[in-house]
Amino acid sequence: MVNYRIAQKGEAHTIAETLIKPCLIDIATCMLDEKFGKALTPLMELRTEVLSFLMDHNVTLGKIMNDVTRLCQFSYLADIFSKMNELSLSLQGRTMTIFDASHKVSAFKRKIDYWAQCTTKGKFECFPIMQAFLEENDEQASTNIVNEIIEHLKQLKNSFEQYFPADREVLLKDHEWVLNPFSVCMKPSSLSSSDYERLIDLTSDLILKSSFNSNAYAEFWLSLKDRSYEGLSEKAKTLFLPFATTYLCESGFSSYAATKTKYRNRLNVEPDLRLQLSKIKPDIAKLCQNKQPHTSH
Repeated sequence: MVNYRIAQKGEAHTIAETLIKPCLIDIATCMLDEKFGKALTPLMELRTEVLSFLMDHNVTLGKIMNDVTRLCQFSYLADIFSKMNELSLSLQGRTMTIFDASHKVSAFKRKIDYWAQCTTKGKFECFPIMQAFLEENDEQASTNIVNEIIEHLKQLKNSFEQYFPADREVLLKDHEWVLNPFSVCMKPSSLSSSDYERLIDLTSDLILKSSFNSNAYAEFWLSLKDRSYEGLSEKAKTLFLPFATTYLCESGFSSYAATKTKYRNRLNVEPDLRLQLSKIKPDIAKLCQNKQPHTSH
C-alpha cells in the first residue's frame, strides 16, 4: 500500500502528510469494510491504537471505533470468521475425501447449534474475542446484540443446510462400511448379498484387521490385492474418486498464476505444472545423466 501511494503521487512528498497518513487511513478503511473479515481479529487487538490515530486526524471512522455496541459486533464477527477460517483450512489437502469433508461440515453445524444455545443463556465463552472485550470494558451484551447473534447463527445454519443438505449425510452413512469394515454388524443397503458375504470374509481375517489398524482406511482399500475382495475394493475406490473440495483446482490455478507471469507470457506451462502438481518427486540427478552436456569449444 505504501509503494502504491508513492507510485500514485509521482512526485516528492512529505512523509507524514502525503504518505503515512493516507496509508493508515486506507488500512483502517479496509479493516472496517465488511469484505475484509480476516482483518477483524487484528482490528480488535489494535483498536486502541487505531482509535487514537483516527481521533488525532479527525477521521469520521473514529466514532465507530469508540462505539461499544459496534465494537461488540466486530468482536463477535472476528470470532465467527476465525472459526469459519479454521473450518476452511481443515477442508484443504490432497488426501481429503467426501467422508472427511462431510464429518467436518456436520460437526460445524452442530457447533453452530451449541453457540446459539450459549448465546441464549448469555454465555460467550465460545467467542473468546468477544468475551475478552466485554470483560475488559466491564460491559454486558445488550439484548439487541444477543438477538442479532442468535439470528445470524440461525441464518448461518440455514446456509450450511442449503449447501450441505442432510440427505447427503444419510447417503454417505450407508457407505460407512468403507471407513471401518470391521465394525459392520448388519448388511448395508449399498452392498449386494455376495458383496456382504465377501465383507464378512474380510472382517474375519486377522491379518487384514491388523493391516487396517496400521493404515488409513483409504490406503487399506487401495492396497487390498486379494482378488476375492476385488469387488469390494473397487466399490470403495469409487467413493474416494470424487473431489471433496476445490482445493486441487485452486492449487492448480495458483501454480499456473505463479509460473506464467507477465514476464513469461509466452511460456508453455504444461510441463512445469505437471511437475508442480504431481506428488512424484523427479530424480534430477538421473535425468541429468541421460542428457548430453554442452561441451566447451
